[in-house]
Amino acid sequence: MKTKKRTEVTIEIDEIVIRKSKQGTLAWCDRCAKNVRVLEADVAAVLAGKSSQALYGEVEAGRVHFVETEGRSLVCLDSLSRVAAKQVAQGDPGPPD
Repeated sequence: MKTKKRTEVTIEIDEIVIRKSKQGTLAWCDRCAKNVRVLEADVAAVLAGKSSQALYGEVEAGRVHFVETEGRSLVCLDSLSRVAAKQVAQGDPGPPD
């Protein structure tokens, strides 16, 4: 009598989506060397699914860029998107907030 082998594959996908809101402002990001859409940190943190504290940690580590404009500190959404995409690609969407 022949025995049958069964192989089961499970695929898990984590995804972070950052929508570039039309509420944002265009500003020059020196680190990106181009005009980018920027948002206030608390709004950017919500869009990224992070706490403000986690977002500031990314800024301090140099992974997320801050832009100073009109007396406000704003987050560069291009850099925030790259950080989120890299974390997902590495299988680490970040700590749950």
